[in-house]
Amino acid sequence: MPIPQDKNGFINSLVEFSRNKLKNAGDIGSLFDSYLNDRKNFDDLIFTAKYLNGLGRIIQKGFANIIPEKLSAEKERDSQRKIREEYKRQLEKFIMILIETAEKFPETEKAKFSERYLKMDRSSMVNVSTLIYDLCWVKKYINSEK
Repeated sequence: MPIPQDKNGFINSLVEFSRNKLKNAGDIGSLFDSYLNDRKNFDDLIFTAKYLNGLGRIIQKGFANIIPEKLSAEKERDSQRKIREEYKRQLEKFIMILIETAEKFPETEKAKFSERYLKMDRSSMVNVSTLIYDLCWVKKYINSEK
């Protein structure tokens, strides 16, 4: 089944695909509008979200559960540092793509989006985390339809 080319059809299909796990369906709809106008930017956004989600899982679970061989304490600290640095770089990239995307929104939607995701306070970072989670569902959905 091809990906619906209208916002409501896309959101409905995505909600069904994720089994109602989306937390920001309306905002995903706004981002989907950008997909219709600038697919590369949207693809970069969902790819980066999926990558961040994977890095976040590694950071959360710790390296003992991820890396089968035993590392020296020094190598483990070095690996953790590198993954945290990569997470930070990718999060900055993600935020920059969000800013670029939001710039193209109508003024009221841009203000709402900026308030929710781009203030760089604790609340907006929590919102960014849930948006990353939702965009992982978008990536999975799009991949499943290829």
